[in-house]
Amino acid sequence: MDFTPSKQRECTILFAKCPRPGAVKTRLSVDFLDKSVAELYLCFIKDITGTLKHTRIPYRVYVHSPGGAAQCQELDFIPSPLNWQQGKDLGERMKNAFVETFRHEYKSVVIIGSDIPDLPAGIIREAFQALRVKDCVIGPAHDGGYYLLGFNVNTFRPEVFEQMKWSTNTVYEETLHILRSKPYDVHILPVQRDIDTLDDLKDYLARHGHGESFHSGSHTLEFLSQNRMILQV
Repeated sequence: MDFTPSKQRECTILFAKCPRPGAVKTRLSVDFLDKSVAELYLCFIKDITGTLKHTRIPYRVYVHSPGGAAQCQELDFIPSPLNWQQGKDLGERMKNAFVETFRHEYKSVVIIGSDIPDLPAGIIREAFQALRVKDCVIGPAHDGGYYLLGFNVNTFRPEVFEQMKWSTNTVYEETLHILRSKPYDVHILPVQRDIDTLDDLKDYLARHGHGESFHSGSHTLEFLSQNRMILQV
């Protein structure tokens, strides 16, 4: 979504991967075909970008692709130009995305992942509301990581992305420890659950009536409805 930065104070960064078979949600590929997993993940991205549009807050999409700046045609539906993640690991890529976005004159920036297709728009709005009075905001994930992190331009601390053991169940606690050691006034959002495993998918379906009642706006739920073998796990 393309807004004029000088007229906007806030911006959400969406971190995503190019949804290609074998390159995304590999833990789900243990139970389902790579092609189906990639299609499911694409639905995640469609749902999340729809939520971002609903917030009416500017957003920038940063994509990770093994091909670097190669075209990712699967994401052509996104109206704004894609930005390519730069860095040797997840931490460096997130840090660089924050730095680049702040250079566009945004004052408050929040980053989210692409693993929670039903992340409420209210959570994102709450994050930015918190940044008007707090130093930073973080959303803990069920697995020990975090699904959202946000700073104001004068409170941004790149060290929270450095020397972190990513994809472990201590990422949230270690990040919170760094933030509070500043000391920072941190706003903590409600816990949310990423969809990384079959158990996560079962939990997602349980929260939405096991597929018995799908709301028309969800690409993820529509996909699962059309693929009944997944619904029957």
